[in-house]
Amino acid sequence: MQFLPAEGYTLSPGLQMEALELGRLVLETIDIYNVPAAAPENERAKSKASNYKPYALFPIELEFPSVSESTRVAITAETTGKDIVAPLGEPDRKGGGTGPSSGSIGIWCEWSKLGVMVEFGGDEARGPQAWEKGKDAVWSSLTLFRPKDP
Repeated sequence: MQFLPAEGYTLSPGLQMEALELGRLVLETIDIYNVPAAAPENERAKSKASNYKPYALFPIELEFPSVSESTRVAITAETTGKDIVAPLGEPDRKGGGTGPSSGSIGIWCEWSKLGVMVEFGGDEARGPQAWEKGKDAVWSSLTLFRPKDP
């Protein structure tokens, strides 16, 4: 979770937790991480250690009453790009899939008006054909934030 100071509240460097005025902080974002198990034959993925622990309580159920007929999305550890895009529609912003090391940046999609950003992991989410294969990529992080005004 990321908190920001409310209007008129200023944080100073090195401020200890006990000195914070918690009532003057506003929740800005929530990040949820998914660390799928590496396939046995994928040595590269097995060798990479994650600093994050996967979210333990699935499904994550999101409901968006602002979307026509109140859209719901249930996200599990195995949810893929197509499982998320189908109910939410085309994202407002998207990127990734290519990078300096021939595809080191995974694809991501953001629905700004809903307050959702999803990053995808695995080989399907990187490389020259990432957007063609990305529909089968499993999500790696889910960020929830205050929706942007249209």
